Amino acid sequence: MKLKVLVLGLLCLAAGVAAKQVTIPDAVMKAKFGRAHSFSLKVRGPDPVFTQGGYTFQVVALGYELSDEYYYDVPVYIIYRDDIHEYRIVSTKGEGYSVGLTIVKEVTI
Repeated sequence: MKLKVLVLGLLCLAAGVAAKQVTIPDAVMKAKFGRAHSFSLKVRGPDPVFTQGGYTFQVVALGYELSDEYYYDVPVYIIYRDDIHEYRIVSTKGEGYSVGLTIVKEVTI
């Protein structure tokens, strides 16, 4: 039982360390992201990783590939949803099509 508690504690600690999240300052969000800053998503595959606006993002699609019709054949843009505390890639195809994003890192030049 003690080993199980120790392992669970270590997993929680590791998750806490891994969960250190990069955030985008509000001024940068307004200047580089949102509907006015749409772009074409070029990287394909399950949970694609791409760089936009000085940040590297990974799509949180649980190993699934995004729809060509909603994410590759039309412009997309990035938002931050305060209500769920999550960055999202949004399709311009129609209302309500978006997928979560994780910021992998800020790109420094």
